[in-house]
Amino acid sequence: MRELIIYGAGAHAQEMAEIVDRLNRVEPTWRLLGFAIPEGHPDPAASALNGYPMLGGSELFGRYADAAFLPEFGSGRLEIERERIATLIAPTSF
Repeated sequence: MRELIIYGAGAHAQEMAEIVDRLNRVEPTWRLLGFAIPEGHPDPAASALNGYPMLGGSELFGRYADAAFLPEFGSGRLEIERERIATLIAPTSF
C-alpha cells in the first residue's frame, strides 16, 4: 500500500478521506497517514480529522519523501514533483 497524505483540512479533505476508505474496501491501495494543514488554515491547533492525525504543514513534503499527496480543492499549488500528487476516483462514480 502506498502512503498518502491529504493536503488540506476542510470539508473536501474530509470527503477525500472517506473516498480513500471506500477505495480501500474494494482494493487496498492507500495507507492514509493523515492531513497536512496548509498555511493560513483557520484552526492550526486541530489535532485530528475523520480519525486521522494532523501531521503538520508543507514541511511534510520532505519528511515523507515516499508519500503521495492529495490536495484538497482550493488548497493552492503544491511545490512537489507531479509524480507525488495522487488522483482518486471514487468507486461509486460510474
